[in-house]
Amino acid sequence: MSQNNSALVGSVFERKPTSYSAPKAFIPAKTGFPAVQHRSKSAFARNIQGIRKTGSLRPQNAPTIAASKPARPLDPVDPDDWRNQMSRENNERVASMTEEEREQERQEILDRFGAGVGDLLKRVKLAREKQVKSATQNDTIDASEDRTLLEPVTAKEPLDREIASNRFSPPPPALSTNTTRPSSRADRKLRFAELGPEDVHVYESAPPSPRRKALALPPPSNDGSAVSLGTYSGTLTAPSSSSTEPIANADPEEGSAEYIRRRYFPEAPANDPNLAWMQSSKTEDPQPSSSLRFDLSGKPIPASVSSTLPTHLGLHHHAEGSHAGYTLDDMFLLSRSTVPAQRATMLGVLAKVAQRIAAMAQGETTGLEELAGKEEELRKRIVAAGAEALAERGSVGARAIEVVWQCIVGWDVVTTSIEGVELESPSDATINSLRLDFLLPQTASLFAQGDLLQESRSQLLAVLHRLAQHSNTFATSIVTTPKLVASIIQNFLLTPIPPTEASSPPDPLALQLLITLANASRQNATALVEFADALLRFITFLPSSSMYPSALATSLLTATLRFYTVLANFGLYSHIATTAVEQLSQLSRYILSDACCSQNLMVAWLDLLSAWMTCAIDPHQTTPGHEILWSQVIGWGWNSEVDSLSDRLGIEDKDWPVWAGVWRIHSVWLEGARVNGIRGGSSERMECLNMIRAGFEDGKEKEVVIGCLEAIKSSMGQLTVPIGQAQLPHLRTSAGHAATLGAAIRLWLSCLPPLSDTSLESPPFPLPFTQISSLCAAITTHSLWLVLGSTEKSTQAAPVYLRSLSELLSVYLRLSRRLPSTSKELWAVQALSVISKLLPGDEAFGSQILDGVFTLITPEWLETLGIKAPPAIWRRGGISVITPFVAHMVRPHPDISIAPTSSTPQSILATTTQRLPSATALRTFGLPVSREWTLSPLDHLLRSGSSEVFKALPVDWDASEVDIVRASLLLTRVCREVLSRFTLTEFILTRSEAVFGCMKVFMLEHGQTQGADSSEEVFRDQVVGQFMTDILRPYAVSVTSTTTVKSPSSSGDLEQAACKFLGATPFYQYYTDFVALYDSISFSYPLFASLLLPPTSMRYALDYRKHLWNDFGHILKTIRTPVEQVICEDVKEYLWPVEEDSQMLSFYLRGLLKQQLQGFVRLVALHHVASSVWSDIHAGPGWGEERASKLMTTVAEQGSHELVREVVQYQQSATGAAILPPQCFDISDDQIRAKRLECIDELTLLATSYAFSTGLLYLPPAERQPTVPESAIHAPLSLFPSPLPRSLFESAKRIQGIYNTLYARIALDEEFLDRIMGTKNGVGKVDDFIGQLWTGWKELRDKKMAQSLHLGLFRSDYLLHAPPDAPPSLKQVEFNTISVSFGSLSERTARLHRYLYASTQYYNTSSHIKQQNFPENDTIAGLTEGLAAAHKAYNKEQTFVLFVVQPGERNVFDQRPLEYQLLEKHSIRAIRRTFEELAESATLDPATRILRVNVPPSIHPGGLAEISVVYFRAGYAPHEYQTPKHYQTRFLLEQSIAINCPSIALQLAGGKKVQEVLTQPGVLEHFLADQQKWGAAVFSPSELDELRQTFMGMWGLDAGSDLLTPDLAALESGKESFGMQKARELALSLVLKPQREGGGNNVYKDSIPPFLDNLPPKERQAWIAMELIVPPKGAGNYLIRAGSGNQAAANVEVVSELGIFGWALFGEYVDIRQQQGGWLVRTKGRDSDEGGVATGFSVLDSILLVDG
Repeated sequence: MSQNNSALVGSVFERKPTSYSAPKAFIPAKTGFPAVQHRSKSAFARNIQGIRKTGSLRPQNAPTIAASKPARPLDPVDPDDWRNQMSRENNERVASMTEEEREQERQEILDRFGAGVGDLLKRVKLAREKQVKSATQNDTIDASEDRTLLEPVTAKEPLDREIASNRFSPPPPALSTNTTRPSSRADRKLRFAELGPEDVHVYESAPPSPRRKALALPPPSNDGSAVSLGTYSGTLTAPSSSSTEPIANADPEEGSAEYIRRRYFPEAPANDPNLAWMQSSKTEDPQPSSSLRFDLSGKPIPASVSSTLPTHLGLHHHAEGSHAGYTLDDMFLLSRSTVPAQRATMLGVLAKVAQRIAAMAQGETTGLEELAGKEEELRKRIVAAGAEALAERGSVGARAIEVVWQCIVGWDVVTTSIEGVELESPSDATINSLRLDFLLPQTASLFAQGDLLQESRSQLLAVLHRLAQHSNTFATSIVTTPKLVASIIQNFLLTPIPPTEASSPPDPLALQLLITLANASRQNATALVEFADALLRFITFLPSSSMYPSALATSLLTATLRFYTVLANFGLYSHIATTAVEQLSQLSRYILSDACCSQNLMVAWLDLLSAWMTCAIDPHQTTPGHEILWSQVIGWGWNSEVDSLSDRLGIEDKDWPVWAGVWRIHSVWLEGARVNGIRGGSSERMECLNMIRAGFEDGKEKEVVIGCLEAIKSSMGQLTVPIGQAQLPHLRTSAGHAATLGAAIRLWLSCLPPLSDTSLESPPFPLPFTQISSLCAAITTHSLWLVLGSTEKSTQAAPVYLRSLSELLSVYLRLSRRLPSTSKELWAVQALSVISKLLPGDEAFGSQILDGVFTLITPEWLETLGIKAPPAIWRRGGISVITPFVAHMVRPHPDISIAPTSSTPQSILATTTQRLPSATALRTFGLPVSREWTLSPLDHLLRSGSSEVFKALPVDWDASEVDIVRASLLLTRVCREVLSRFTLTEFILTRSEAVFGCMKVFMLEHGQTQGADSSEEVFRDQVVGQFMTDILRPYAVSVTSTTTVKSPSSSGDLEQAACKFLGATPFYQYYTDFVALYDSISFSYPLFASLLLPPTSMRYALDYRKHLWNDFGHILKTIRTPVEQVICEDVKEYLWPVEEDSQMLSFYLRGLLKQQLQGFVRLVALHHVASSVWSDIHAGPGWGEERASKLMTTVAEQGSHELVREVVQYQQSATGAAILPPQCFDISDDQIRAKRLECIDELTLLATSYAFSTGLLYLPPAERQPTVPESAIHAPLSLFPSPLPRSLFESAKRIQGIYNTLYARIALDEEFLDRIMGTKNGVGKVDDFIGQLWTGWKELRDKKMAQSLHLGLFRSDYLLHAPPDAPPSLKQVEFNTISVSFGSLSERTARLHRYLYASTQYYNTSSHIKQQNFPENDTIAGLTEGLAAAHKAYNKEQTFVLFVVQPGERNVFDQRPLEYQLLEKHSIRAIRRTFEELAESATLDPATRILRVNVPPSIHPGGLAEISVVYFRAGYAPHEYQTPKHYQTRFLLEQSIAINCPSIALQLAGGKKVQEVLTQPGVLEHFLADQQKWGAAVFSPSELDELRQTFMGMWGLDAGSDLLTPDLAALESGKESFGMQKARELALSLVLKPQREGGGNNVYKDSIPPFLDNLPPKERQAWIAMELIVPPKGAGNYLIRAGSGNQAAANVEVVSELGIFGWALFGEYVDIRQQQGGWLVRTKGRDSDEGGVATGFSVLDSILLVDG
């Protein structure tokens, strides 16, 4: 078809089925196709016989055979070439051998083969030469006789042959690619040429042979009339060279090749090649997998038996191989034979085979196992074979009808009794594929011919009935087929009266067919009305006077009444009640008499009267109108007649259907009287009550009602899930009794006064209301309703039975509303549960239920339920705005109106069909409503462009999207609240349905143009958001895990919940759009984010998790859903089974490392990573040590400390309740904890042992240290080195030289120090300690007694600064000029970490831990080199270095190594004294200013040791100068010529105020870049910039608005300076520092404001404010406190501080000599602000260099 006219369904072009022309008729031989032959006459004998008849002689010469392809000359190949070549090679080899070698070879041959081998070889050679000579002569003769073989072939011949071959080539087999007809010529030799498949031609005139290959049928013509029977599976078998000798003295089978040889060629040897063409292969024919064979009764023949059966059984007529029986392909082929007997036989066999295959489909597979799974395919092929032969006469046609009947009716006989529902099913592919346009006219023609056998006629009728049951479309096709219905009525119903011997009696099945056809559609019923009069004969001749047997007459009468009832339910043919009033009166008398004992007939009569009375209530509804009037009904007195019938009835269950019919008559009578009677039929009502009240109070009616209640309970108790064929009888019984009980309740309702819909003070008559309520509640919640979702053929009748139960619930709901005990809430919950059990046909009542529910929903009623609905909802119409959508939900197909179980005056005109749709089509109907029906308006919003509701909305309807969503969510909220109160959770939205429903709300923004105003988005409406939160709250894990009330149903999943709305669209596609929408518009909307999670649980496919965690991994940090708010029944849905996919694990790990995951997503990622690391969590076969090692290594290298801690300490169990944070990070099992931490314990042991072994020690704390140490403790340590970028480490070492020079020049700049640190305007003015030092230094300067040479041992301390918006860098914490400590211990700590790596490789925890990444640390050598340089500059032998130390010094193990190094490497001796000791022992030569210290004579002969260098390891804190004597001692040391390390000037230069001033503009340039002052010893701008990059922002608390100069006015007035104000403002990002050393003096963050409140104004100048350095987060380490004893290493998040050592020797007239000398790392917990090791804040650490 053209592109413009093509029909497009989705993305698939809809094409009409290709039509094929019928195959050309095969021209048979005289005896038919193929003629049956027996082995008693061979093909050879028949050929001789044919020659004798025609008188022709056998041709003398072989016929010319043209090659299949143009011949091309081939090079001749000598088969003995290889032998000749070997002979030549052997001869050449022998010729080249020496005589000795030949003799040796000859001897070896004789030893191996014996002495006679030579004679044997000679004889073989002679025989071969003789054979070659003979073959040469034969070749010459053959070539002369077969010259025609070499003649060229014209070009046209092969082309024609190829076309013919393609046209008639057999199609591929249907069941197997292998042939099912083994060749009988496998061993035949062709003397002149080998033939290929294209060279074989089958001529129609060839004599048939039982051994000939089956004909390859030509393809069917392309006219669409042919039906495929399968494909031929024959093949051309290659010739075999093997032949088998016959058994000696055995009598050969007649007709066999050996039989022919012995009889006709007795002189020929058994293996004469001239007779080889007669031989058949004696090898066993292969049995392909689909080569199942059957006998003539349709029984399968075992393969082991088929090869042994004799030929006289008639099972070898297929003439293929030695196997008996017929394959399916054989049967299909022979079913088209031109020989009627063959064809009929094969069709009969096919019918029996179909019967067996049908049994196999029901579970019986004896002998047919290899056909399992192919039942429907074979069924289609078999029925096609039968349909093709349907028009044939005689036995062929009869067998064809049998085949069709077996495939359509006999395939599943049970279904033929099902009425009231279409049976169409996807599994019925055979019936769906039938060509009714061919089959039905053929059937009509067969009926019209009138010569069918009775059995065939009945079978055809049954076939039509089954087709009518199949679907309404099929039924309509039957009715509209010309003359078909008329022929049926003529053949099966209008039989001769009286019947003759030759005539058949009427067939009730024909009437059942009419009922089925009429039920299908109003169109069919209207067409069948014309035949209704003819059926009056069955009413006229009652069973008591009928010429037919009583049972037959009763059946015909019953079926006729039912047919009339069907017509009446359409409002058709009701005039017959008037036209045939006499016959009907006669019928009434018969039914009321004792002669009538058929309950079925009584029920049919009562149903017909009920239908006609319903038509009479409103005569305008009949077609045509006024066919029957209510006045006529009154005149006929049907109601009175029914009363007399009830007197005959008993209370046995066989009479209950009749009771139901009686009560229905009474009900319709009262309903009609209410409409047409006087005063609403009050007199009729009273009359009826007078007749029935007594029976219901204590009579037969009461017994029947109670009996029905008990019987229904009993039957339902035997129903088990799933409902199958075995349970259908119980369901049918329940339905029958429910119809009776429902009729009683309907009668009760009919007796109520008109215009009354409130509760009654007293009932019309008593009923067991409590028992009825309990029963209806049990029915409503019973699992039998699950059968509605089944498409199994065994349950096709279930919906018909459920209609009666549904009607019972409907009438009970109407009853319940009239009972005084029914509250609004109770009725609402009953209504909401019953509406989910209504079926198609109950749309009118369903609409009434919804109207009633909507009427209840008012602000006042909602307040009683505890539901808050904003006034805005009611101002916009409340729930009523969604009425059009809900109405469409109930009746989505306005053109289809299914009749209710009990017809009403309104239904008889509107009804289009009286059958329920098939199970597949039922899903497209609104009833029964699904649980998510309250959200159905959202579907229309999402598809507003194509919604039928929007197209039909009234003009004045003006609700917005927000209004509709609000109303839908409110209705959902109300329904859930009401149902939850009565614990009817099975009717509440499942978790998946609630999630998907809320997803729809967000998806309203999908595809919308997003403007700047996001408030227009529906989900951002406050009411909408609150309602969605309320709807989802019960499904959160915090609710489902704690509540004792059963939570809403959690069955199903999102893919199932979305299926109805999405159709063929995969939910995954919907989810991808949903995630993309979140990414584009959500702005981290919490509820939106929480809906992203459910499809990522482990219940769903991996693709969902990959999509969120990889494709949209950047949004994970915005999903902050707490664990307790996750929408799931159990968080284990996300945790188990543990993720095995490597990619997914990498996504989890990436999220943990790169994003700040929070809440539940962090738990999920951490769980799967930790479970893959620790085998005790995983506990499954998927755990691998290699993967675990890689994951743990990555976490350790790149993860934060918090992440490492959580992974290491994570615990979870697959059994029991999930362990949630923070409990999941606290391992309760000591064994597991020990196993995970055993490597840490081992490292701790090694580290502490090494520390004790190498002097990495402290003296233990004591009030007074002993003179001689008695014990020691290890220093505080870290187990792992701390990572530091290599480039930053190199930069810190590089700029240390600049810092050395800078502070040396500052110390020499007296004017600068006076201004900054002096007592006039500097820090010394407000800081007494600084003031005392400066004053003493000033006096010494004035006396010209200050130091001329200065030695500084420095340490510049840094922290790694890593703000979120900048790359990491080093920032200076402080510059230490006095008592720089831990040089020695830092070197030993670095060696410790290198030792741990060498001994354990750190258990491969990180790929960065390598030997080359441990930098060398030579701090001891560097510091002692500075001391030695100063000693050398003193330039005097026999002098000492003085170590000024603190009393009770614990850190001696850091100081002593310097002494040892001075002595060992530089031969410099040192002495140690405290200030107190120096005050007594130090002397100063007044003339020379030489400093001497008293020492034992053993140290110096004179008892006085001259000091060259004073090295201060004390004197940096005010508490060390407790008396003036201490200051005097310090000044004594300062005025000596001994080089002080540091001098007072250098100590003052290390003040924090100096550090702050250096950050001011121009200061660095003054000290480092002034060429006039420093000459060539200046630094470049880039070097200054590198130095300045280490500064943080600083200012003095006394600073003014420029943060540079002091605000003197503020100081004098006591007001806060600008520096103070700024410090308050930025307190959380600052640290306040005094002019102190040693740690523990700073004020941090939120401690700053109260500190400033109490800081005297005069002390502000002594403090500076410094911006806090922001260290990187997540770094972790294991820390061992000093002397921690048995305490384990603490795993904490840490911050590491780097110190770079250096020294400088300088003077006013001496060039600066400086050098960098080692490094120190101190690590502290992140929560600690201070960093001193000696003060207990930090531990000693070392560096692990990392790149990048």
